[in-house]
Amino acid sequence: MQLAFGLAAFIKMMDEKQTAERKKTTRRRHNTASIPYPDQIHFTPGNVFFTADTHFYSKRILKYRPRFSSLSDMNETLIQRWNETVPEDGVVFHLGDFCSEVPKEKVAELIGRLNGTILLILGNHDDVGLYRSKKFQEETGIKALGYQWQLSLDGQRIILNHYPLLCYAGEHDGTWQLFGHVHSGSESDGFDIPRLQYLLPFQYDVGVDGNGDRPVSFGEIREILGKRK
Repeated sequence: MQLAFGLAAFIKMMDEKQTAERKKTTRRRHNTASIPYPDQIHFTPGNVFFTADTHFYSKRILKYRPRFSSLSDMNETLIQRWNETVPEDGVVFHLGDFCSEVPKEKVAELIGRLNGTILLILGNHDDVGLYRSKKFQEETGIKALGYQWQLSLDGQRIILNHYPLLCYAGEHDGTWQLFGHVHSGSESDGFDIPRLQYLLPFQYDVGVDGNGDRPVSFGEIREILGKRK
């Protein structure tokens, strides 16, 4: 009896501790400048786009993109196709590896040339300190959402992450999982490519390498994934 009572007290204590920690985490999230409140950004099915792995200004990525003749050619082509696709009032969820290897002034200048509001899911090549800086976000309008984000748009539940997930909640009931990182496309031959055969039907790589060097609209993804059912 004593052991049972002690165990029950321990479980209760741990539950109370976890509840307190969750409340603290929630307060921290709401006090963070990197997470915009829902009423600050206007989403409609027609103005939402997704992309990843632009790697603006990255000399290292250029060698894996022989379709571009120079770093300038890559940057200007990606900017042009972005702006051809995204209207000025568009919302772009960028799923990581946005821009690297240049000072923050260059990054700010780049953001100013791109249409729409950029909501960034952080990737492994992103400067976390820069993009989560309240001052930088206020100056440029970019918003860093963290490493994962979920949203519902026109009845469609969507999970956003820089990486393709092995499994996730809703994987068999139509929930999308959009990602980047793997650079799938005609020029790609990395060791991640063979593993993409194991993707679930509602997962999709929104990276520029496999999508004509441009962001993909919500409607386009709905059409693509609808054919996989």
